[in-house]
Amino acid sequence: MSGVVAFLAALLSISPAASNAVKAVWPFGGGDESGSWSELRIERPVALTDGQPRRVSIGAQSELVRSTVPQVDFTVRNEGEGRIPLGRVKVEVTDSQRITACEQPQGDEGGIPVNRSFFVDLPELPAPEERVVLRQLHQEVLPERAARFRLYFRSLAGAFAADLFAVNISLVGSEAGQRLEVGRFLLSLPGSVAGGAFLPESTASLEAAAEFHSLPASTWCFRRNRAVIHSFLSLHGERAPSMAALSKVKPPPGWDRLADHRSAAASVGPLLRSGDFFLGPALALFAAHQAGDRSLLAATRRRAIAILRRSVEGSLDGQAPVEPEYAVADARLLRELSPSSSTGHLVARTEAALRESEATVEG
Repeated sequence: MSGVVAFLAALLSISPAASNAVKAVWPFGGGDESGSWSELRIERPVALTDGQPRRVSIGAQSELVRSTVPQVDFTVRNEGEGRIPLGRVKVEVTDSQRITACEQPQGDEGGIPVNRSFFVDLPELPAPEERVVLRQLHQEVLPERAARFRLYFRSLAGAFAADLFAVNISLVGSEAGQRLEVGRFLLSLPGSVAGGAFLPESTASLEAAAEFHSLPASTWCFRRNRAVIHSFLSLHGERAPSMAALSKVKPPPGWDRLADHRSAAASVGPLLRSGDFFLGPALALFAAHQAGDRSLLAATRRRAIAILRRSVEGSLDGQAPVEPEYAVADARLLRELSPSSSTGHLVARTEAALRESEATVEG
């Protein structure tokens, strides 16, 4: 599916050791050049917390969301006599999904201090070659001292979507085979996923959708979001309080009565014709899958590819009123549905256009 740029920052500091930490051992053979031994440990627990996103307007409609949530905060401690060089932070994306808004708009600082930041480009819903991201640290943990890292995930996304990640995070030493697992985490970017626009917490959105003749899209958007979130929360990993709370969101009384009652198969055509580019094709594909008809799914896939290609090429040629951020989303979904050098080139072009729009606004 689409890609939206996401970032990781790590903050590092040095402090005397504490005696009551729960730890996992990483033998670090050999130590420094003096031959002294070293042993690096991760102190538990590792904290995953929520925060607040920051938004910057771009153009007349879309927003650039530079988020500093969620935050992964952990401490490593050197229990040996030699310095331990930390080479890189490794982030491996093992799963990623995008959910879309279904209605249109009408940590604690105690203990060891934090003082350095590192940024890593972490693409959401990445292509296979983008799933492992490494960031150079060039830091050392001094003997009998601790280093605290705070990992900030930031993303480039509009208010219309949120991206879910399952990631494995580890520290990589300067020598082959030196690796320390930090943990596995379930994240949402650019910020915490709340109900309302993404999940059916009330019937107000469906009532408004019926008034504006967009009930099929809103109905299937909520259905798809619920299915994606339910599947994602079944994965193993630490999760922030806001994400854990998503499992408790239930459709309100009366939701089924107000929802569009067309069958999944009958909903595919209206969804493809909705004109919502990424949203329309994504929902049509979900409905076709729910219908359980392989020929319908294959036909829907072909039509979705054609719609997305027209959207992306029209945006790049200036013939379609598609914001750069949405064009990136369309291009990444297109590449997922039809992987090739051609669609990969379209992803690169839309992302370059987005960077250019950022530079124009920030300049």
